[in-house]
Amino acid sequence: MASTAALMAGMQSFDSSDAGGPSRYEGVNHGGITFGSVAPSFHSEDYDEPPPIGSGAPITVPQHNDNAILQAQHQDESSLMDEQEIQPDPVESERLASRKVKTMTKTTATILSSNSGQPRPASSTSKASTAVASSSRNPSASTAATTEPSPKHASRYVSTGALHALDDSRGDGNDESKAVGDRTGLLNEMDLDDDSARWTGTKGKKAGKAKATGGGLGQNMTLREQEKVIDEFKKENFDLKLKIHFYEQRLERLAPDHIDQALRENVQLKVEFQTLRTELKRYKKLLIEGNRAIETLKIERDSATKSGSGASERERRLEKELARWRDASERERRNTEALEVRLEKQTREMRDLRNRSAELGSEDARTEIGRLRNELDAEREAREEDLGEQDDLRYRIRELERQLDEMVEQNIRLRDDADREDQSSARGDDSSIVGRGGRSQDLFQELATLRAESAAQRTMLAARGDELTTLQDQLEDTKHDIHDLELELQQQERMRARSERSMSIADRGKTIEQLEQENDEHRDRAAGHALEVEQLQIELAEKEREIEALLEEHDNRSQDQDLQIKQIDEEWREAVEEAEARKIEALDMLEEREDDVQDLSEKCKQLVQEIEELEIEREENAHERQALTSDLEKLAGQIRELEAELDEKDIKVDELAGALKTAERDVQEKQTTYDQMITAMQEQLGTHKARASELTIQHGAKELENKVLREKSEGLAVQLAALEAQFRAANESIRKLEDEAVEIMRALRKEEEEHEADQKDSARRRRELEVSWQSRFDEQRRELGQARDDVQHYKTVLDAREVDIQKLQEALNGLESSTRRLGESHVNDRFALDIECDRLKRDLARCEQELQLAKEDLEDKTASSRAKDMTLATLQSENKDLSKDLADQRQARLGLTDKHNAASRTLRDTQLELSAARDRLRVVEDQLSTDHRQLSRTENQYRDQLTERNTLLLTVHQYMDKIVGGSQRKSGQADPKPFTNFVIFHDSLISRLKSVNQLQASFDRRAREIETKFSDHFAALKRQHESRLKQLDRFEAAIKTATETQRQWRHRVHSKQAEVDAARAEVQNLQTQLSTLRSSASSSPSSPGMTSELSTLTKRAATAERRLAATQAQLRNAEDKLGDAREKVAVAEGKWEARLREMEARLRAAEEKVKRERQGAKERVAELTRTIKDLQTQVARAGQRAQLLEGVLDETEKNKRRVAAEL
Repeated sequence: MASTAALMAGMQSFDSSDAGGPSRYEGVNHGGITFGSVAPSFHSEDYDEPPPIGSGAPITVPQHNDNAILQAQHQDESSLMDEQEIQPDPVESERLASRKVKTMTKTTATILSSNSGQPRPASSTSKASTAVASSSRNPSASTAATTEPSPKHASRYVSTGALHALDDSRGDGNDESKAVGDRTGLLNEMDLDDDSARWTGTKGKKAGKAKATGGGLGQNMTLREQEKVIDEFKKENFDLKLKIHFYEQRLERLAPDHIDQALRENVQLKVEFQTLRTELKRYKKLLIEGNRAIETLKIERDSATKSGSGASERERRLEKELARWRDASERERRNTEALEVRLEKQTREMRDLRNRSAELGSEDARTEIGRLRNELDAEREAREEDLGEQDDLRYRIRELERQLDEMVEQNIRLRDDADREDQSSARGDDSSIVGRGGRSQDLFQELATLRAESAAQRTMLAARGDELTTLQDQLEDTKHDIHDLELELQQQERMRARSERSMSIADRGKTIEQLEQENDEHRDRAAGHALEVEQLQIELAEKEREIEALLEEHDNRSQDQDLQIKQIDEEWREAVEEAEARKIEALDMLEEREDDVQDLSEKCKQLVQEIEELEIEREENAHERQALTSDLEKLAGQIRELEAELDEKDIKVDELAGALKTAERDVQEKQTTYDQMITAMQEQLGTHKARASELTIQHGAKELENKVLREKSEGLAVQLAALEAQFRAANESIRKLEDEAVEIMRALRKEEEEHEADQKDSARRRRELEVSWQSRFDEQRRELGQARDDVQHYKTVLDAREVDIQKLQEALNGLESSTRRLGESHVNDRFALDIECDRLKRDLARCEQELQLAKEDLEDKTASSRAKDMTLATLQSENKDLSKDLADQRQARLGLTDKHNAASRTLRDTQLELSAARDRLRVVEDQLSTDHRQLSRTENQYRDQLTERNTLLLTVHQYMDKIVGGSQRKSGQADPKPFTNFVIFHDSLISRLKSVNQLQASFDRRAREIETKFSDHFAALKRQHESRLKQLDRFEAAIKTATETQRQWRHRVHSKQAEVDAARAEVQNLQTQLSTLRSSASSSPSSPGMTSELSTLTKRAATAERRLAATQAQLRNAEDKLGDAREKVAVAEGKWEARLREMEARLRAAEEKVKRERQGAKERVAELTRTIKDLQTQVARAGQRAQLLEGVLDETEKNKRRVAAEL
């Protein structure tokens, strides 16, 4: 009974000291091990420490007095008076306690048997854990819980509303009585039936899920998937065992010493978890950087294969890559140092916490516990974020794997293309291409190495991901289990308190004996749990050794990467030196640009000086502007006059436009007259035809007279027939000669073409043979060099393959040994290493196969070189034969050249004879056709020229009428026609041309007068503008002087104001003196000295007041004058500015209008000039045609006279 009372008092004190919320009782998850914390309502400060195993120490029962029991009873009754629930039967509680003891004993035996090396099936473990969970709850929940197959995740779905309410109630106050009251009220509001129902339902879900997972082992699963499922079942089994162990261990760890130990373990595990998370991030970052390096190497390889350009970009990228790798290594070093510092800091904090745990009170302990709880929550959130990042990393690893495979295939294709380009390129590029091929091979090897490293890191990350997932599940399970146990312990404590309050002294004694028995059982279980703790510590040490091995492996890989970075740095050092040389060139160019910039700066200085000079000129122009302002008004009047003149010119232009319209109408009338003239000419042609018929009649009459002459002509005809026979014979001979000449020319041309074709063919064959021989010779030589280079390359490749084989063999041996060492405890790692060993074996077989292929290629290259030597010998013999054929072709060409020369001479002689015959024929034909042509030509010429002359003259006359505006002839007089009276028509046309010339001269004179007048007006306006600008400058000077005067006046006003202030001060002093003197005078009026002094002071004050009034009046006058001057200056300035703007606008408008008028006048003058020139040319042509017509008419008259004389 005394122990029960002390236990209840300790519970109250512990409850009042716990203000940090239930999160400090949550488990910590790390490395597959779940550590529980202390239940909030169960204390064991009255228990003794369990004796060592095998020591045989007897169990002692502590004795207490009855006064403590009564005091504890009164405290319990006073603190739990508000509970209203029905109290359970003491017999039922005793039965539950005995069942719990039996179940825990059985579970301890199960854990010991499983840790000794005998595994049990998952079903038995599930039943044991189910028994523990069901025995620790109320009877209604235990009955439902025993029917479930596996309670691994049963408590995950329990409602945590009560727990959050408990957190809030704990964090609100520090008073012990208030904490106990809140705890009691919250426990009264819990619905255990709802909790048990939810627990049972969620258990069913998780059991169904586990059953579905177990049922997935089918025939379609691969070996790796089956092993993975088996591993999951093993982990689940081990987790359940650990859960049972820690459920019982929480009942043992109830003393304050165990609280410190739990806090220390929590901090240590948190530090280890943070370290592992940092390492995971570092591995992920290294994997990402490795993938980036692979992409960079891929880009470099593509650029090196396609072209040799872009060296500077590659250098910059390589420098950036090297700097990034160095930064990554530096960051890794700094992270390691930071982790070490943080670990030391955490160790110091734990040491300080242990040292302060005995000294600090309840409040300090609560603050420390709350801080650690917050850190644990932050750690859990960070772990969840890391799990999300790990999923993203897995996805990125798969994508990078796919990209790596594509890159390897692309590298193989590019290498094949490079080999083909090597065979077809020139010899001078062989060395560079071989170098690029070597670099591509090195990059390919580095790519394979990086791929292997990425695969290893990927497997390691996958294993770590599985571990983190398991740890997360265990952490969630532990958290909910802790919550459930807390609720269960709180319920038990509440039921115990109720039972103790209602029980009598005898019942309390039974309860004490019961608790003592439970304490003994707990001590027995503690002995078994100590063994389990030792085994777990051994497993933790193995995990730490595994982590150290992984760290060593990562260090080795980082060293290998550093070596690769050094090799890349050495390979590209020359490229960096070239970049430095280009940098020096760029600096030289920069210096040149700086010289150019300096020159430009000097030019800018010169421009500034010029601007200053322009400013001076602008000031001078400002003076001239004043003079212009005076002339602007004069120019305005002149502009008005010019506008009036321009209006008059516009009227004249309109009149000219009307004249042009009348001229167009005259042209239409002239066209009608022209048509009438054509009809008249046609009538005259009919008369001429009638006259020609009369002439034919007369010619028939004359034929009778010509008979005599015909007889004479017969003799001449015989002679003519003879001449025609001779002519035909000559024509025949000429035709024969022409045919012969054509045949000879054709034969010569054909022979020449054949000769040229043979010559071209022989030359082409010779060139083709020379080119083919030279190309074959070069190709043979290039192939020999390529074969030598290939032999050397294959030798280097063989050496590299042998070195790789040795390295792979060593790595294989090391991996096999490490696999044998780690294969007993790490199934996933052993499977990954087996895969890696298989891959290395396949790589070894592939390397041996490539070695055999290289040897076969070497033999093929040697055989091909021998065949190419034989081909070279045959080509040399063919070359000799072709040389002989070329000499024969040259001899044949010389013979054909001689024949061609002889044929050419014969052809020239024939052509001379043919030309002579053609000359004779031409003379005879000319004699025959002269008379006929002369007659027809004369008639056609007469008719055409007469028509053209009349048309042209009429057109010219019409244009002249349009330009001049008609002649001053009589109204009844008709227009002269060229075909009626040409002399009158000619005189009229000449008079119109003269009037056009006079019109042009008057127009030019008028334009010059207008231009001079405008220039005079413009000069006057310019002078007026300059005078106005000068006047504006004067106004500006006046404004400046007024401003200066204003400033002076202000200064004077300030000085006067100061004087006024001084006078006022003096007046005040004098008034004070007067007042004093008056007071003194009133006190002693008989003093004459004071009266004189008073009078003098009064006079001084009066004079000062007058001066003040005068000064103020003067100041007011000055201010009024200054304001008037300002207003006048502003008004004058505004007026002048407005007038100046108006004058400038009018000047610009006048200038634009004059420019437009001048441009229009120029265009009109140019148009009239072109028209006059066209008319003059037409008149000249008409004169020429008139002369021709006159000649034709004269000749016609002569022919008529001759014909009439002959008739």
